[in-house]
Amino acid sequence: MRVFQIAAVAASLALAPAVAAGAASAEEKNCKFYPKAGLLKSSYELIGAEACKAACTGTDGCTAWSYLPHTFRPKKGPGHCCLMAEVGEEKADMREFCGRI
Repeated sequence: MRVFQIAAVAASLALAPAVAAGAASAEEKNCKFYPKAGLLKSSYELIGAEACKAACTGTDGCTAWSYLPHTFRPKKGPGHCCLMAEVGEEKADMREFCGRI
């Protein structure tokens, strides 16, 4: 019984970063993309990385997106979503999420 409880706690802790970040999907990762030649679109209205990804999917020419949650309300407040046609540089960033379509 004790082993099961420890395993359950360990599994909960392993999921904690994804939950804290707005339940990022497996396709998203903690990184930041910098566009190669400017942004297609930028928005401060979207809430969550999934919404940013959906905006990229619905935008002609969009191949990548990057999302930064606002620090004052990271789970429920809007963040900064950047849609790109081409990625120029990728950097690891624990605060941001990014993905390719």
